[in-house]
This record gives sequence, structure tokens and C-alpha cells, in this order.
Amino acid sequence: MNNVATSFNSRWSIFFFSIVVSLMFIFVTFENSSSVLLNYPVTTSSNKSGGSSGYKLKGSYPNKPINFIIHQARFPRPSDWYSQKQQDEWVYEVLQIGDEDALTARRDHFYLDLAANAPSFLSNTYAFDQVGWGGICIDGNHDLVTELVKKRSCTVIEAVVDRCDGRTVTWSNGDDKANDALGGIVGEEYDNQKNDESNTETHITTTLEQILDHVKAPKIIDYFSLDVEGAEFAVLQNFPFDRYMFRAITIERPPPWLNDLLLSSGYVWIQNYKFDSFYLHKTETAAVESHGSLQQIPRKCVGKDQRLGRMCEWGDPPKTEPCPRHNSLE
Repeated sequence: MNNVATSFNSRWSIFFFSIVVSLMFIFVTFENSSSVLLNYPVTTSSNKSGGSSGYKLKGSYPNKPINFIIHQARFPRPSDWYSQKQQDEWVYEVLQIGDEDALTARRDHFYLDLAANAPSFLSNTYAFDQVGWGGICIDGNHDLVTELVKKRSCTVIEAVVDRCDGRTVTWSNGDDKANDALGGIVGEEYDNQKNDESNTETHITTTLEQILDHVKAPKIIDYFSLDVEGAEFAVLQNFPFDRYMFRAITIERPPPWLNDLLLSSGYVWIQNYKFDSFYLHKTETAAVESHGSLQQIPRKCVGKDQRLGRMCEWGDPPKTEPCPRHNSLE
């Protein structure tokens, strides 16, 4: 009888062991596959004359997680992190690298968050409020601005930012309360398409330069978080990089022509993580290693291309018209 029981128990032990090993294999496989996203190196050739080829994608490689350089902190460490893609933690680490005397002399740190969205949920800058940084939080959604005023210490600006001041644009607050993070300017060149005009309003645009001048922002800003649902190039197209400098920048899905602009304005691409690109000003890169040559993140598939998933090719750079003569902050 004992031999029968022992044999029975052994078979059950082997069975349960096999189940555990199988589950571990499935978990590891899922973890590896879900963390690998494709980025695409930008080609050296582009058709900027209005032809049909535009910027093309080629090749692919597994996306690497963010690499941190851990060392003794020279300014207070936040108690928690809130970013969706570790942007806040990356900024905290890389900005402590470099000239210690210069960092000690600059005791006041400052950020710029466009669009700031919710006060803390997935915020790239809320952690810095906790350690005394100053900052500007900009959003065009009135409901979100109301929450930011209540719960954040930054200077809150309700505005729709564009390359031009005084343009009349259609603004989407998102298709519902749960998706207000996806709101933004409506247009064919943006993530919010003209056929998605539910919950929209009319706004008059201003420029980032006017906002920074209006609030007397410091000329050197430690961190700029930019995520405006496809309008990132419009925000920076006419920006005076000779007047304001950002030590670190993160941008969601920057198009090739925005990468061209940043690299020609003194910024160095460091890496991509998921669908965000990370940059440092050339004066901040001495101890930070780039992940090689710039790798272009694919365009978000919108409108009729949504069926293709999350990775589409970039077309031609957007055509721009002269800005109207207007000052919305007067």
C-alpha cells in the first residue's frame, strides 16, 4: 500500500513540476516578446521637393530598455516615479552627470511640460514637484487645466501651442473622459483626424516662445517633456533655440524633420524607448553614451491607416503657410 501511495505522490509531484515549468516558460516568453518594439533607422535620403516617396523606413532592431547611470545624488531624489516610459527617472539620473560645480551653482531646477495632461497619472514632471523644482505645465483641455491648478505647484498655462500665434484651429478634448490624454489639434497632419470631430472646440493658438517670455522662464530649462499627439514639429518649427536651451528633452514619436531640426540646433539623440525619443543638449553629453546613430521611430497609424497597427511610414514634411499677424497673449 505504501509503495502505491509513494508512486501516486511521485506522479502528482512530476505533474505539478511540469505545470510550473510550463508556466515559467510562457511568462518569460511573453515578457521578452512584449518588451521588444521595433524602431527604424532614418534613411539619409528624403524627398523634400513634394514628391511621393517621402521619408522611408528600413530595417529593424529590438528596442533596448533605458540604461541608467546610478551614482550619489547631488539634489533630492523623488520618493516615487510616475512616467509611463521612465522619462522622469532618466532625466533625474542624467542631469546629475557633468560639471558638479555648475550643478551646485544652479540650485533652482526648472521643467517644461507640454501637454501636461493629468496632475500625476503618467506624468513626466510630477516627481520633480515633489523635490522643489519649478516648472510650467501647459494644456489646452480646460478640465485638465482645472485639475492641474488644484494639484500641481507648476505655473499652469491653458493654451493651444503651434508654430504660429493667432491661428484658429479645431481642438479635440479626446473621444471620452478616459481618453482626454489623446486630445489635441485636429487636422490631417496630426493624430486627431478631421473625421474624429466629436467633443471638439475652436481655439486660437499661441507659440511656445510667447509663453516662455510671458512667464519669464529661465533661459536654461532642465527638462522639456513634449507630447502633443502629432503636433510636436508644429510646436518647435519656429522656436528660437538661440534664446532658450533645454538640457534634456523627451518627445513622443518625433517625425524625421523634427529630428533634423533638433540635431541641427545643438541636440544629441541618446536613445529610443518604446515610442519616445530621448535627447540631451550637446553640452550635457560628456558622460552619457548614445545608442549609436539616430533611429527613427515610426509614425502612429491614424485615420484610414489605423488598421495597420502602431507602426506606419512617414510621408513628406508638412507644407506650411505664413503665420497671421496676431499676438494672443497681449
